[in-house]
Amino acid sequence: MVLSRDITARIKEVLEKHPEGLSITDLVRSVKVNRNTAGRYLENLLLSGQVEMRRFGMAKMYKLTKRLPVSSFLSLSSELVMQLNSSQRVIYANDPLLAFLGAPAKDLFGKNIEFTSFPIVFEDIFPELLDRFRKGLNGEEWHGELSRPVREKFFFCRITPTVSDEGTKGVSVLLEDISNKKRDEVRIRKSEAWLRSIFMASPVGIGVVSGRVFLEVNDRFCQMTGYSPSELVGKSVRVLYPSQEDFNMVGEQVYNQVQRCGTGSVETRWRKKDGGIIDILLNLTPLDPAHMSGGITFTALDITERKQAEQALRESENRYRTLAETSRDLIFLIGRDDRVEYVNSFAAAILGLSADEIIGKKRSSFFTGEPGKHQAQELHRVFETGTAGNSERAMEIFGTLHWFDHYLMPITDAQGTVTSVLGVSRDITDRKLADEQRLQREQQYRFISDNSLDIINRQTPDCICTYVSPAITPRLGYSEEEVLGKSVLAMVHPDDLGRVRQDIMAIMQNGSYHVTSTFRFRHKDGRYLRFESTTKVIRDEKTGQIREFLSISRDITARKPVND
Repeated sequence: MVLSRDITARIKEVLEKHPEGLSITDLVRSVKVNRNTAGRYLENLLLSGQVEMRRFGMAKMYKLTKRLPVSSFLSLSSELVMQLNSSQRVIYANDPLLAFLGAPAKDLFGKNIEFTSFPIVFEDIFPELLDRFRKGLNGEEWHGELSRPVREKFFFCRITPTVSDEGTKGVSVLLEDISNKKRDEVRIRKSEAWLRSIFMASPVGIGVVSGRVFLEVNDRFCQMTGYSPSELVGKSVRVLYPSQEDFNMVGEQVYNQVQRCGTGSVETRWRKKDGGIIDILLNLTPLDPAHMSGGITFTALDITERKQAEQALRESENRYRTLAETSRDLIFLIGRDDRVEYVNSFAAAILGLSADEIIGKKRSSFFTGEPGKHQAQELHRVFETGTAGNSERAMEIFGTLHWFDHYLMPITDAQGTVTSVLGVSRDITDRKLADEQRLQREQQYRFISDNSLDIINRQTPDCICTYVSPAITPRLGYSEEEVLGKSVLAMVHPDDLGRVRQDIMAIMQNGSYHVTSTFRFRHKDGRYLRFESTTKVIRDEKTGQIREFLSISRDITARKPVND
């Protein structure tokens, strides 16, 4: 039977006129409905809290309730609420449930639940719910999550047996939408799984401590320290520190940082299970900054290799700095803006300044004139092309002319960009002067040789001529070209060859400085002339080995004829 809003309104109107209450017989007479119909409407009003009933002996008196009807509260609730009577007829459904079902109240109220839109909407799980409704009518309470979602929504269901004031059994059904909660749970599970995967797969040691006692550690942490999780969890972190002083220092320093800043970081040392010492960068953050006792998450990064590299770099820098400071070269490190980033002590002393007075200044300000301009151009070229440069230049320093061999080496970053240039200038003034003096001597010697009446020649140890003076032509008739590259022995009289070879052998074996001998040279026209020859040894400066012979041969034919 469908409950009519009109009949419900008429019953409430009659009861409102009789605040003292009416019996069902009086109501039937006033509303003009039969007794069974009136009983059905009164049951619905009783369960919804709009009517209350009092007994007077065998009589039942009905009157409007003085308290706010429960239905008004239930309609405000976001939960879906429904009440069934003992015949499984819907005697109440709140507005959220009606909206979810998409049905008006008249399509539900007074109808058996099986013949409403409820089974259509809750199709997949209606048999399960119907069984729960029937058990509820028998006094069995149930609550739990529905096994399947309904219209993509998840519900938590409560089914509670009810009994009206008249003793009629019924059941109240409450469906709580937990879709957001379920989605949050899924997100939390995914987040936890994600964090767990990071925790376990992280290349950094990660763990949780409370009161400096391990609660959890990841695989990388165990790999770093050599301990298994079971050997660490529940143990004090003191097991990792090589000394009580290290343990105390970290505790005081990093925990003070955490309390002040919410996080802490410190470099320390740990002793591994095998006794080896590793350098560690330790970072700590409390799970709840307001309650440190709730646990602290830490990350531990093994920086042993980095520390060793830093130490090696410092040692290397110290070595190179020592070399630079003890060098007798002028050494500058110059930035892109021509400003000096480093200068060694020798260069500073040459300029008559301290290093502090040079660093930060433009290098060009210390070298003026044409040499300084050339250096600036060369420096710009090295920065632009990234190729080294080398040049020799004369520069005047404190009124004295100095020659320098300048070398510019580009220094690049990881991307290949030139960030600075290392300039090394070596004072080669003494070498240049020595070269000039040697050149002068060579010119003098060549002048003497070119104008000498004696034949001067240089020859290899196997007597191949490498130089002969112009006197060869007037004395023996040969041109210089005819003699160079030829064996000197080819011009010696056959009878004198044995003695010449003995002299050469004596020089080679005994290391004689020089030897003088007399022998005959053949003139180009076939005549033989007698010469007195003095041969001097020329040795290699480094090895001391005989490199060449220098011979000076004088024609003594007039003094001692060939046939004598």
